[in-house]
Amino acid sequence: MRTISQKEYTSGARKKGVLLTGHRVLEETLGDQVTSNGAVMPNYEFFHIPGMDRLGRHANNCLTPVQLVSAANQLGKKQILTETFACCGWGLSFEEMKWIYEWQMGRGVNLMCEHLSPYSMAGIRKRDYPAFHFYQSPWWDDYKKFLDYSSRIGMLIAEGKPDYKVLVLHTQSTAWLLYNDKKSGYAYIAIYNEHLMSVVKALEHSQIPYHFGDDRIIRRHGKIEGDTFRIGTQSYKTVIVPPSMNINSNTLKMLYEFKENGGRIIWCGEVPSMVDGEKRDMAKALSDTCAFADEPSELISLIPDYAKTVRVKTKDGSDARGMTCLIREYPESKCRLIYIVNTYAQGSDIDIILKAEDLRLYDALNDEIYSVDFEKRGDKIVFSAFIEEKGSIVLFAYDERQGITLRNTGLYKMQLPLP
Repeated sequence: MRTISQKEYTSGARKKGVLLTGHRVLEETLGDQVTSNGAVMPNYEFFHIPGMDRLGRHANNCLTPVQLVSAANQLGKKQILTETFACCGWGLSFEEMKWIYEWQMGRGVNLMCEHLSPYSMAGIRKRDYPAFHFYQSPWWDDYKKFLDYSSRIGMLIAEGKPDYKVLVLHTQSTAWLLYNDKKSGYAYIAIYNEHLMSVVKALEHSQIPYHFGDDRIIRRHGKIEGDTFRIGTQSYKTVIVPPSMNINSNTLKMLYEFKENGGRIIWCGEVPSMVDGEKRDMAKALSDTCAFADEPSELISLIPDYAKTVRVKTKDGSDARGMTCLIREYPESKCRLIYIVNTYAQGSDIDIILKAEDLRLYDALNDEIYSVDFEKRGDKIVFSAFIEEKGSIVLFAYDERQGITLRNTGLYKMQLPLP
C-alpha cells in the first residue's frame, strides 16, 4: 500500500507543485493499525507534511503523536500537522483548546489544522463533528489570541533541532501475529498495546525524550555508526525493546552490531520468542548480555544520565508525573527550548533542573522574554515555579550568561484569558 498508493500520490503532487499532507485513518493503537494501514509510521515517509487526527477532548493515548513525530524527525520533515478539535462539541473553550493542542505540541506536533471551518452551516453541516472554527462561532473575533499563542510555540518547535538519545522499538509486528479477525485476537493485541504504553508512560513521567523505531523505516534509513543507532537524521545511544512476541530479523541484526560496538540496549519484560514470525531464540541470546527491566517502572534507573538532560521534580523530590518535556536545540544561538506541559488536571509546584548557564522565560501570549530567578547548583540550574492545571512553561536555556531582559513578575503563573 505504501509503495503503490502513498508513493504515487506524493510523486503526483510534487509534479504539480503542491505539497501532500493529511493523515491516515485509525492511528491510535496496534490493533487499529492492523486492518486500516498495516503500520502507520512507514506511510509518513511519503507525506511532504505528515499529519495525524486528534479527536475529542480526552488526552490519554500518546502513541499517535509520538509515532508521527518520530517518523517526521527521523526523515527530516520540518512541519508536523494535526487535524484537531473534532468531536469536542459546541461548548469547547479557549482553555480546553489550549490544553488539547499543547498536549500535542508537547510531543513535537507544530502545525494546526482545525477540524472544520464551514462556509455554511445549512442542513446536516452543523452536525459535522463540531466545534467549528469560523465566523459562525461567537468567539471568532478573539480567536486570533489563541492562534498567535499556539503559532509562536509551533514555530519554535519547527525551527529547533530535535536531538533524541533514546529509541523505543515499535511492536506493531506482534499485533500482526496475533490478529485473527476475532475478539480474542484484538484482546491479545490490546495487552501488548498496554505494554508499549506502560513503557512510554514511564519515560514521559520522568521527562526522558524518546522516539519510536519502526522496522520498515529502520530497514530503509537505519544504520549502526559505532555505538550509535542511527535512523535518518537522528542518532540514538540507548535502545529499549518493549515486551513483545516478535522482532524483525534486520532490526535484530542491527541490535547485535549495536551491542558489539558498545551501544546500550534495555530489554523490558517479555523477550521476543519469534523472529519474523518464526520460533527462534536469537533475541533471548542477545537479551542475556544486556540490561533488563522486569517492569517499566525499573527502566528509568537503567537509562544513562545523558538522556536525562531536564528533570522536573515535585517539592518532595519525586518525578513530577504528568509533566511532558520537549527539547529543541538552536546550535547557532547556543540555546535550547525547554517546553514543559502539564497534562494533569491539577496545578503543581515544581522544580525544573537542567544543565545551563542562564535561563529565560518566554511569554508566548505577548511574545516577550523575561529574566527569571533561579538557583545555581554546580553546572545545573534549578528553576522553581507553579504550573497551572493543564498549563505550560516555555523556557530558553543558554550555554552562556545573557544580558538583562524584562523582569518577570509572576507571568509563569499566567493562564490564557477567555473572552
